[in-house]
Parts: sequence; structure tokens; C-alpha cells
Amino acid sequence: MSEMLLALLLVVGTPVTESDARGVVERWVAAQNQGDFAAYEKLFATRFTGIRRSGPRTARFDRAGWMRDRGRMFGKPMAVGIRDVRIRAGGALALVSFTQTFAQGNFKDEGPKQLVIVREAGALKIASEKMLRSLIESAPVPADERFRFVVSRGVLLSDSPDEGWATGATRYEPGDPAVAARRVDAAKLPPPLAAWQGRRMRLMTAQGSACDAKVKGFRLLSRSIPHFGTVQDWDEMKPAEVAQQAWDLGTKVLVAEVDKDCEGAFWAQPAAQAVPAPDAGSEADAALRTRALAQLRKTDAWKAIQKSYLESPTKGVKRWDELEGASATVRVFRARRAGKEIKLVSVTSTVVASCSEFNAELWALYEDRGGKLVPRNTPGKTSANPLAVVDSDGDGNSEVLFDPGPSSFGTEKGRVLLDGELWDDAQDVSVPYMDCPC
Repeated sequence: MSEMLLALLLVVGTPVTESDARGVVERWVAAQNQGDFAAYEKLFATRFTGIRRSGPRTARFDRAGWMRDRGRMFGKPMAVGIRDVRIRAGGALALVSFTQTFAQGNFKDEGPKQLVIVREAGALKIASEKMLRSLIESAPVPADERFRFVVSRGVLLSDSPDEGWATGATRYEPGDPAVAARRVDAAKLPPPLAAWQGRRMRLMTAQGSACDAKVKGFRLLSRSIPHFGTVQDWDEMKPAEVAQQAWDLGTKVLVAEVDKDCEGAFWAQPAAQAVPAPDAGSEADAALRTRALAQLRKTDAWKAIQKSYLESPTKGVKRWDELEGASATVRVFRARRAGKEIKLVSVTSTVVASCSEFNAELWALYEDRGGKLVPRNTPGKTSANPLAVVDSDGDGNSEVLFDPGPSSFGTEKGRVLLDGELWDDAQDVSVPYMDCPC
């Protein structure tokens, strides 16, 4: 700001008065409320700096960038209001401060703004426009809309759709999983689902990278992991036949299509929701790792695997989790429960070998209370490789986002809800698995 003011103070010309500045501000408000972009653009100086804030997001522009951004804004009716206007005029410029309210569609925000007004070639122009803070006002996001998995580049809306919603031909999209897709006639959707059209969404990786996108339509997907022999047969078939077979094989889901390819997206939330801060965790130190693995070996699930292993043990190896190929991961996460921070310890122990050899997988979750590891799940009920802990639905309680692990065939991703005393309630995304397990 200081560099801008220094440059502006060098402008020579008729001093800018308080009355002059007020007239510019009135024209600036009127142009926006009347949707008159041509009149709006004429108000801005050749040398211009703009800062836009929308909640926690900040963007900086030169004049050309500002006009591109504002041009999109002028595409829909808006309501701009100002109050508490203060004008400090002195010599070659005027600094105008006020509180702005802005509303467009379902979006509303309010915050302090500053304009710097100068003379350029004898005319009054805006040389700087800065939103200093933005408080977004929005209706509460319903609980069942705050968290949505992302599958096959779409936001999962329903895992029990009506196939009658689909229209047009089926298209096959090879991959893992294989996908057969059909367009959806939005007019056939129930109103709560159709209402997702046009919504702004924030797509998140498990670790927190975000990508904002807009819902542009809907698709029905049929997703599966076919037998490799089936996929080989498809190479010799006509595309329409392959698409139909893939459609018949899979589990059907309704997804919202978005207008950006947000690489690595794990889940999504409405963009109006507060941006969460996931914790990707850290490796436990040696002492905690030893204590956590000792706790795991006391569980009924570990003992059951050990009993199975001892039916045909490997010579010289007493425990299943000491076999060649065994691995253990112990990570520490910061989480929230009832609004308070807690420390979680995740323990995952696996043995992955060939189909003819011994395989096992076990996950346990503990809360570290002053050095005491308190069990927080039923080991063996859920297989999980935690990726991050985050309050994904904004209710004050964290959830664990997880990759199911190497032996959970057909399960792509999930989250464990940290609610109650034992956190065994897991939501996941699954597809029919028809390939050989080895």
C-alpha cells in the first residue's frame, strides 16, 4: 500500500475533494446494482491494484485481471450496499473507507473495504480497491451434505440411484475400477438431488489440498473390478457390447460432475463450509511405537491371528507379525472430540505374501491420555491405513480418512467416525471385486 500511495502522491493536478470522491463511490455502487459493466469499467485508473477476499480466500489483480474477474461477476444480478463511509481527501488523492455488503444468488458477505481515488487525465478514477476482510453469511449446510466421497472424478450423491434417471447411450471408461457411464436427465431427479446443480464445491485430498469447482451436471456410473479374463474378452468386442456388459456388472451410483479435474480428490464439501485443517499425522517415536505394538498384541484379534499362524508356523518365527514381509506402522494424529483436542495413536500391522502363504492385516486405534493408551476401536472389525484426521463435517468431532489397505479387495476409501466410546462406525466406498485375489 505504501508504494502505491507514494506513486499516487506524485500525481499533479486539481486536488480531489470529499465531494468528488463521494460522487465516484455513488457511481461505483450504482453501476454494480444496475449491472452496467461498461459504466463500472470506466471508473478505474490505468494503473490499478485490486484485492478480493471471499471468506479465507484472497486474490490479487492488476487492472486487466480485475476486469476479467468482475466481468464474470456482472453475469448475474447482485446487490451492493455500503455504510459507515469515511472519506479522507488530501491533495492528489482520496482514501475512502466503508463497510460493504454484497449479495449474489445464495452468496452473501460483509466486510471493510477501501478505495483510493485519483485524477487521471483530469477525470476521477479508482486506483485501488481492497476488501480488507470478508465474513460470509450463509444458511447452515445440512449435516448430510457436509461430507461427500469423490469417486471416478465425481462427487458421490447416492449409492442407490434409480436407473430411470439415466438417458442416452452407455459409455465404457476403462480403469481401476472399470466404469460404465450414462448421462442423467436432471428433470427426473428428486428435488434434493437436482438442487446440487450449479453449486460450488470444494474438493479435498485426504491431506488437505483443495480445488474449488462447480457442479455442471450428473451421471449414473456402474463401477466394478472385472476378472482379468473378462477385460481380455472386451478387447475383442464391439464398444457398445463392452459398455453394456460393464454396466450390467457394476454397482450403480449417482455422481455430480464438476467443471474441474481435481487430481487426487478424496472427498468434497460445499464451498460455503469452513475450510477444514486435516492432520496427516507423524511417525511415533521408538518408545511409543514399542508400547503401541505391545498393546496390539494383547487384543483378541491379534491372538486369533496368532492362533491361526501357529497351526502351520514358520521355523524360528514365534509371532505372525515377525514373519518376513511383516510390517508395522504407528502414527500419531491430533484430533478433536466434543471441541477439545485429543491425541490418537494408530497401529497397523500386516503380513502380505503370496496366496499360498500366510497373510494378515490388523488395525487398532488408541487415545493417548497422559501416556496411557486407551482402546478406541475393536481391532479386526475394520481394516484401515489412516491417511489423515479431520473434522470433515464441521460438528466438532474429527473423523479418520483411510485407505482400506492391501487386502481389502474392492474397497477404495473410507472414513471412521470418532463418536461414542468405540469408534467402529466406518463409512466406505466399495465396488464389486471379481478378479483373482492373487
